[in-house]
Amino acid sequence: MKDAEKARLEIANFENFLHLGKIRFDRYESQRPPEPDIIAWRGRRQFGIEITNFHREREKRRESEEDKILEAALALYSRRNGPELLLHAMWAPHFTARKKDRAQIAKKIAALALRHRPAPKIWATLDWHDFDQDLMCVVDHISMYGMPKGMSGLWAAARGAFVPGWDLTQLQSEIDRKKDKPEQYRTPYYEIWLLIVSPFGTPSSWMELNEEIRNARFVSSFDKTFLLSSFPLDVIELRSTAR
Repeated sequence: MKDAEKARLEIANFENFLHLGKIRFDRYESQRPPEPDIIAWRGRRQFGIEITNFHREREKRRESEEDKILEAALALYSRRNGPELLLHAMWAPHFTARKKDRAQIAKKIAALALRHRPAPKIWATLDWHDFDQDLMCVVDHISMYGMPKGMSGLWAAARGAFVPGWDLTQLQSEIDRKKDKPEQYRTPYYEIWLLIVSPFGTPSSWMELNEEIRNARFVSSFDKTFLLSSFPLDVIELRSTAR
């Protein structure tokens, strides 16, 4: 992820955190390393906020490979001058994306979109009736919408998953990953916060907040440690003691 894109995502997560947590600052801005991701002010007091996004790594790698298949399919489709489409692909439940299969699957999806592309402002849904035997094992269904003239398309995966609950060890491990950060900051801050974000966007980041986590006490090198939860969409301050 490029620095500018990373900074925009951090600001978006921080603003969501402020809104859901009903937290106010006079102003705030992105920071570059070795400082924390966000610096915020209340009067003359400076607060450093370190932000980390939680993902289950195995699922994140799978999602990344699935996205690369669609990126390759869109590139092939565009090369054939296909009209702009909004395309959502729901992968088959037991499909495992592998790099060695990427080009072949992308070619089949691009050809399918070219063959069945809907007219502007029309939806089309394709399922196993429209797939060859290989594609049946990969895709559950594909929905396409013909974009009006002048509008750009988007190809993305439509995803669903079982939402596991946070556990104490898992969350403490996430806090521990950032434990050395405060010692690296060059600027003195009134307080240093850690914000752990469980983004809503992808299943690899979905975690359910439970009473065990709300009532637990964690060890943290930050003055305050917060969790921006995806299920429910909420902000809580974790109980913590100094490292």
